[in-house]
Formats: sequence, C-alpha cells, structure tokens
Amino acid sequence: MDGMNILQEDISGLPYVIYDPDIQHEDGENFTLIKKKAQMVRGIKVFHTGHMVVSHLKGAANFLEIINFLHNEDKLRANLQNIRKKNKENNKNVLLKAVDKHPYLAYKALIGEKCLLSRASYDLMENKEFRSKIIKKLIEKKEKNKLKFIIKNLLLEKGFRYENENKVENIFCIYTVNDIFLYFSVEKNDYFSPSFGFCSCDMVLYNKDENRFFYRNIYGDKIINKNIIVEKIDDMFFSIKIKNKYLSVQPDGRVECNRNSVSEWEKFLFIPLK
Repeated sequence: MDGMNILQEDISGLPYVIYDPDIQHEDGENFTLIKKKAQMVRGIKVFHTGHMVVSHLKGAANFLEIINFLHNEDKLRANLQNIRKKNKENNKNVLLKAVDKHPYLAYKALIGEKCLLSRASYDLMENKEFRSKIIKKLIEKKEKNKLKFIIKNLLLEKGFRYENENKVENIFCIYTVNDIFLYFSVEKNDYFSPSFGFCSCDMVLYNKDENRFFYRNIYGDKIINKNIIVEKIDDMFFSIKIKNKYLSVQPDGRVECNRNSVSEWEKFLFIPLK
C-alpha cells in the first residue's frame, strides 16, 4: 500500500470502506478510486459524520457490535447507521445543515430525546451561528412559545435559580438582538450584550412587580435601575426606557441608552425564569 494507491494484491478477504459521501470533503472520491483498483471492496456510507468517521463510531461496545456483524453486510450497515444516529456530533451536524431549509424539523429534533440526552441540544444553542438561525426562523414564524422555550431551557445558564420561589414567576431575564442575554458589569457600571458569546458579568434580571433591574450574587439582590419603563412593541418584543431614553444594543456588544425611538436594536425578549 502506497498512501491511497491501494492495489488488488494489497487486499484479502472482504474489505469494507466506511465513509461519508458528502462532497465537501474528498472521502467519496477516494472510495471511487479505491473501487477502481479493487473491485471486491464494499462501501458503506455513514452520513453526516464528515472526514472523521471513526470518531462517530468510537467506543468498545460499538466496535464489538461492528466486529460481530462483519460477516453479515446488511446487519453491519444497519448497525453502523444506528451507532451514527446516537452520536452527539452526528446529531449536531445534521441539525446544523437542517436549520436553514427545515427550521421546524430542526426545532423538533432539538427538543427531542436523542439530542437532549446526548446534550447536543445545549451545545447547538451555544453555537452562535445555529442559535441565530433558529431564533430568526422562529421569530419569522411568530412562534413565541417555542422561542421562549428553547432560550429558557437550552440556553439560559444551567442551574440558574432564583431562591425566592414566591417571586420567581415575576422575574425575567432579557434576551437581545445580539442573540445573547443582557448583562451588567459592576466594575464598569454599565450594560453589555456581547455579540461574540457569553459574558462573565452578571445577568440582568427584571422584577415585574417592583419594576426594577437587578442582578444576583452571593450577597443577594443588587439593584441596578429603578422605575424602568417597559413598553410592548408586539406579541414578542418589548422596548426598555430609562430616563426617557430607549436602551439600544450595538452589534459590538455595547449597550447605549440614548435613543429617542425604537428600531431593531431597541427590541428585547423578556424570558420568564419559571
């Protein structure tokens, strides 16, 4: 064997080549070249795995199953597909491709048992590209409940709890046009909504009963602003007014409070903690 230049005399028995035929990489082409030189080679397509097919099949139990079915091609093919479908990275690859053309199916899969158990759902919602696409699609379809569900259950910081259960129904976190939450920096005494990912600052919370912004730390609730004016824009979005100026989230993550009217950057989603 000289690299991929596999010859007939290099092969004995019944060899299999397991590959992803996706045209974005060369594995399908390589299989065609191998097949021309060695006619007895059998190809098994394992979709949505990319170049690193073996990483989707790894694990002692998986390889034991593969070995047990080496002499039964039909069962081997079915077994490989079953292993592939259970793989976390495979689930992520499938949904990353599906979200553009089939956003509703992507949503159903995102909240499905396989993705949740493998934690692919949580990884995908932390992927800025995927998160932006699926949220945009849900907004276009005016799917308010679905939108709030995935933000609250898949994106909101795992384990975040508000200890006073009597107040939790009236406490909201705030989601911005940068596809991330609104944060507050104590050090800089300013709001942030970083476009590049999650922020190490404190998450801004809104107390509807007391009409104030606050954040929580180990010492309890810390008030940021009182007398917030929250204005309803439509069935999904709200604007935030502080001292007669609208809060506006910039693409670079800065938050300004100097707008006289509302446009796209002044829209916010209020996500209930309960």
